[in-house]
Amino acid sequence: MRWLLFLVLSSPVFAIDNIELKLNSITDIDWQIKNIATQLTLSEIVGLELNIASLTLANFKEPLKNIKLHCKNIHYNTIQITCPNAKLYIDWKLLDKPEIDLSVTHHFASQTTYLNINQLAIADGKVFLQAKLTPSGWKLLLKVNRIILEKLLAKLSLFMDLPKNLDIKGKVNINIKAIGNETGFQQLTITGQSNDLNFTFANNIGQNIATKIIATINKISDVEQQLIANVTIKNGNFLIDPIYTVISLQQPITIDADLIWQPQQLKLSNFTYTHTGITSIQANGDFTIGEEFIINKLVAQSTLTPFQNFYQQYLQTWLNNEFDIEQLKFLGSLQIFLDWQTEQQHIIGQLQDIAIKKSEFSLTGLQGTVQWHNNDELPSNLSWSQINIAGIELDASKINFSLTNKNIKLLEPWQQSIYDGAINVKHFQLNNLGSEELVWQLQEVKLQPISIAKLTATLDSLEGNIHGNIPIITYRNQRLMIDGILQIDVFDGSIIISGAELKNNDIVKFNTNIDINRINLQKLTSQVTEFGEIQGLLSGYAHNLTLINWNPVAFDAFIGTPNNDKLPHKISQKAVKALSSLGSGVAVDTLSHSILSLFENFYYNKIGWGCQLLKDVCKMRGIEPAFKGKYYLIEGRLLPRIDIIGYENNVDWKILGSRLKTIIAAFND
Repeated sequence: MRWLLFLVLSSPVFAIDNIELKLNSITDIDWQIKNIATQLTLSEIVGLELNIASLTLANFKEPLKNIKLHCKNIHYNTIQITCPNAKLYIDWKLLDKPEIDLSVTHHFASQTTYLNINQLAIADGKVFLQAKLTPSGWKLLLKVNRIILEKLLAKLSLFMDLPKNLDIKGKVNINIKAIGNETGFQQLTITGQSNDLNFTFANNIGQNIATKIIATINKISDVEQQLIANVTIKNGNFLIDPIYTVISLQQPITIDADLIWQPQQLKLSNFTYTHTGITSIQANGDFTIGEEFIINKLVAQSTLTPFQNFYQQYLQTWLNNEFDIEQLKFLGSLQIFLDWQTEQQHIIGQLQDIAIKKSEFSLTGLQGTVQWHNNDELPSNLSWSQINIAGIELDASKINFSLTNKNIKLLEPWQQSIYDGAINVKHFQLNNLGSEELVWQLQEVKLQPISIAKLTATLDSLEGNIHGNIPIITYRNQRLMIDGILQIDVFDGSIIISGAELKNNDIVKFNTNIDINRINLQKLTSQVTEFGEIQGLLSGYAHNLTLINWNPVAFDAFIGTPNNDKLPHKISQKAVKALSSLGSGVAVDTLSHSILSLFENFYYNKIGWGCQLLKDVCKMRGIEPAFKGKYYLIEGRLLPRIDIIGYENNVDWKILGSRLKTIIAAFND
């Protein structure tokens, strides 16, 4: 065709002024051209005019219409033909200006064509294009200068479907070099940079991003391409839900990738993510892509990472927002290994000398190996030097367990020393982690005697200990059940807690039974309270105790002098006044009241008080009936005798509680 055109233009035999060519359409797989009209003017000045009614592209919503190419002055000789000042008109909203300046030159001997577009105005930026076409192939150089991305996306959205909730702002510079032949491109090289990039996509946000990219795409076959890319992020704030991180010039991120993709497969031969001063991760893998993304194989490994730096960059904001965990301080290092395949997945975490500190919690010397596997029960182990929880110090310990799928299992009995005692757990199993069907169970839990004085600084002189045996503790359907007893040996007696059950749905509900056995009142009142001294023993119970959001709503309770109490029964004047100040429902009888101020101590026969709480009303009772429906709280003995009598049978629980708080506060001042 090219030699025919040259023959027509150079031969004097033909006296033709114009040549016109019209075609209805030309169609290919990805495009279609309709109504092509070409006119070649042959006179003293040779000119060319090309008109295309519409150009339809596969990925565009609307066709390009009214495309016109004018070359008023074509220069030609035996060496070449050229149009140095051509005008291309495209009635297209993507362009800022419909007119495009271009030049075309064709060399006859080499059959090489050169195309140059000087300035294409798009989104307030400029595009420059140089192309070279030869019989054996083609080359293309495209330069994009300071394109405003938000304007470009707004224009592109008129012609193609873009991802929803995508907003990008900023200016970019991009250079593209492409090499190809008659079968398509063979190599594509892209370099680009931006210093003020901002984006929003779904719940992900990036601000003030300074980045540079270098990427090369090589065609391996008709269905296989290779991508080699390097991305450097020198600055920016990122929220990739739920992770928030800040990139600075001192700690930039570099990403290197080497991958091969096919229509339904992606092979990652090398991927390296390096956050300077934080961590570096290397990975390779194989993936199925398309309508469904499947990880066939992914192997990844991090370098030994300083835990504090990693926490501040990637975990701090997430933990604070999601779990309301205040800022933590870490020491030590962490390393992660990942082997993820279709049938089996394996994650290993190596911890070295981790220390964690916050307001009322600290942990030192944490180290070990944690393994998670989806099928196999692999051993994990953790050890620590010391734990401090709200002032309670726990010594060194080690625990061996397994993490399999959504299950956690204790592989051997675990013991944790607590001061002079310890807690022992023989079996532990947790299933369905992370789901509403979460179930866990502790078996054969033993609490070896722990001194109360060592557990709390405010009771450092208190004699006694806490111990217990609990056969089974079960959690299921947001319900915690304890089958066993917890015993507190204190004041020469004991307090036994049994039948505990906790439900945590919309409200917290707790049920238990408490039994008090022969506590020495003199030690209780002298060591713990400022209530006033009472001598004798005290036994009692609080059965069917129910707490809603940790406030009592029901119980049946009684405390009083047990049978066969051989200790002296004495009560101080201060204690009598405290009991009588409970309110109008309790008083010292008239005869006793007259001698109250004359003596410091009084003898009593029995002491006791009971309450059955139901619907915010406490049904009161004492050790025995008095007269006219009243009851004794303290029954006097010998001289000087003093009796305390209860007058009200039903008392509002809130009022009674406020009275007790007032008495305690008054006698502690």
